[in-house]
Amino acid sequence: MIINERQEKNALVLSIEGRLDAGTAAAYTSTISALITSGSNNFVVDLGNLHFLNSSGLSVLVSTLHMVNNAGGDMKIANLKPEMKSMFAMARLNTMFEIHETTEKALAAFKQAPAFSRKLAAPLA
Repeated sequence: MIINERQEKNALVLSIEGRLDAGTAAAYTSTISALITSGSNNFVVDLGNLHFLNSSGLSVLVSTLHMVNNAGGDMKIANLKPEMKSMFAMARLNTMFEIHETTEKALAAFKQAPAFSRKLAAPLA
């Protein structure tokens, strides 16, 4: 797995190449943790060059989303391949992650008022 970083105005773009699985999960988590420690808290994770993703990879994406949220930031996903989109849908992760067709659209979403929320509405009284 290779992680390329590119700082944009509103977020750090992480382009992931190769595989995201049990063998690479620790390196991915370590990278996100170090970036949060260094002050980054908004990320676009570009999966357009990811060739393999399994349940371990999905799990590490969820755990790092929680890390980013706990640091006061957000993480958006961009450039999912069709087979990965179906994996996200089957695992219902499309309700947890904000997914965009392109990196540019994901970056633009950081500039706009939040149209996507993971929070549950308060119960009606």
